[in-house]
Amino acid sequence: MKLYPDWSPLEAGEIDNFAFNFTPDVGDASIIYTTWTCTLVPNQLGTDPDPQSRVVELSNPTSVDVRLANNTVQTLYGSFAVAQVGPCPTSAVGATYILDAQTFLTDGRVLSYNNQFRLVAPGQC
Repeated sequence: MKLYPDWSPLEAGEIDNFAFNFTPDVGDASIIYTTWTCTLVPNQLGTDPDPQSRVVELSNPTSVDVRLANNTVQTLYGSFAVAQVGPCPTSAVGATYILDAQTFLTDGRVLSYNNQFRLVAPGQC
């Protein structure tokens, strides 16, 4: 199930954080941990020999700071899964990456979200 619009593009060589807000589905449970899978959409022009290696840091914070369109920062509270992704190689420019997050909860449920972002050349964002 896709709950979010596609994420903004990522520039080759850049590192950025990608997050899912699991709060509406977690309820009274808590997140124990999240596993992430990073793949490329099949039949792309760009190539990445090891997209999974682009997920370099993981966390399950209970608050995140979000920059709004008016350049202010708002703190959101809840149950989040955050992955730091990058840097992606220039050989993958034009490709679309898919990030899957599988979150394991204290009540035994497993929730899965996914989304995608496009890799662009440096200076194109």
